[in-house]
Amino acid sequence: MAEIKSLSALLFSNLTEILNGNERKEEIIKNIQNRLQVGIQVLLEEIIHNIKEESCKEVDLTGYCKLLKDINPKGNLFKNIENIEKLKKIVESRDYLLPLINKNELILLKKKFVENDSTGGASRAQILDGFKNYKKVQRVFKRKTIGILVDYVLIPTMIENNKYQQVMMFLSNTDNYFYKTNRNVQYSYKDTSNIATSIERLLSDYYAISEDASNSIKLTDIPSFQAFLKALFFQLGDNSIIDKKEVSIQNDEYSIRNEIDNFISEKIGNVIGIESSGVMETEQYNMRMCIAQRIEEDYLFFNNKFSFSWTECNAHQGFRALAYYRIYKILCNYEDNESLNCLGAELIEQCWQETSIYISPDSDVVAPVYIGKDCLITSACKIEKNVIIGSGTKLVSSRLKEPLTDEKEYVSLIVIGRNSIVMQNVFIYDRARLGEYCVITPNSVVKSSVEKNSIFNSTGKQLNMKKQDYFMKIREEEIKCVKM
Repeated sequence: MAEIKSLSALLFSNLTEILNGNERKEEIIKNIQNRLQVGIQVLLEEIIHNIKEESCKEVDLTGYCKLLKDINPKGNLFKNIENIEKLKKIVESRDYLLPLINKNELILLKKKFVENDSTGGASRAQILDGFKNYKKVQRVFKRKTIGILVDYVLIPTMIENNKYQQVMMFLSNTDNYFYKTNRNVQYSYKDTSNIATSIERLLSDYYAISEDASNSIKLTDIPSFQAFLKALFFQLGDNSIIDKKEVSIQNDEYSIRNEIDNFISEKIGNVIGIESSGVMETEQYNMRMCIAQRIEEDYLFFNNKFSFSWTECNAHQGFRALAYYRIYKILCNYEDNESLNCLGAELIEQCWQETSIYISPDSDVVAPVYIGKDCLITSACKIEKNVIIGSGTKLVSSRLKEPLTDEKEYVSLIVIGRNSIVMQNVFIYDRARLGEYCVITPNSVVKSSVEKNSIFNSTGKQLNMKKQDYFMKIREEEIKCVKM
């Protein structure tokens, strides 16, 4: 039986499943982000409505202007809502009229939010990390953030989908707060005695103030239910198992995901859009998420195998080349889309100039992998996951991919099987096919097939090393290259 550490994450996971039905994880995450976007637009409209269309002089707008500056349509949705709510309080508390120029600024800001697809970035990273992950305590379930999720996501979705009765039936059973079965795995919280009593008290208090809490909800009862739901989340969050080291790691992961999103945005910018490239919004979103996921998988592999920090990975030629490849591979695969193909070609050139590494967009490099500096990977090469390729290694196929069938499906000529290690300065060419768990020794030349679980050495030099020894050796050499 697996242990539940975050009770608030478990509740959020269960409620989103009830409210969204059988939708896939990515669809639910996007729904959450769209709700946050709508909430921002409604908030801004309310502020605009409260600003009078009259001019006045000598008004101290220091706090107002600072908050306005901190609101970024491309930024974190949670932070934006937090700042806009503060802005709204400032406007509502004024006992004098604000200048007309402030209303025009807000109208422009709202327009930017409407036009901008802010479904990436740090807010997505928070939701993705927290959604259905109750095995550790999550950043997204801090008090401020969970309050935003209740007000702008859970409550509106529940009302729109008429799910109040199902939600209350679920919340009324206290076992649902501590136990979960997912894919035949049972999860449980280790100590329920104190928290169960607190939940029963919250339920009892809510039933006492609600006329018919189990069947329907009136508009007048919504504030009471919001307060009740927030109190539940706060109570569960306060009783979750907090591991300080784990929270510190999560903060680092959150920062890394944000940097990955920024890297992608920097490279593809505004080129990918309906008007500029004909790519629809949903497809844009899926493209970005696919790229981000693969870059993150590569980073975790670099970190796990070589203990490279994010900063070290960012300065690592091989990691940077892989990050570029993850983007231009997708762009170059769009047939008959000249704008995306041209952007892909530009990124290939940027990658070469920045890293001195070339990875053909017609190759197939499955995440995660490790690639050292000064490597070359031509078309018709496939590198399967968990492969380590040492610095100076070259993979050069004899020609472009060969047709597999008359319908123009293609097969790679060079294949590196998963979990293999290719040491430094190896030359692999023609139709070499390496099986899984292979080791190719330094300075070897490989032309033909290598059986799985074997150690290949074409230099004639007897090294008398085991597979684990080769890993330790390449690890030592690659770390030395980066630290120099």
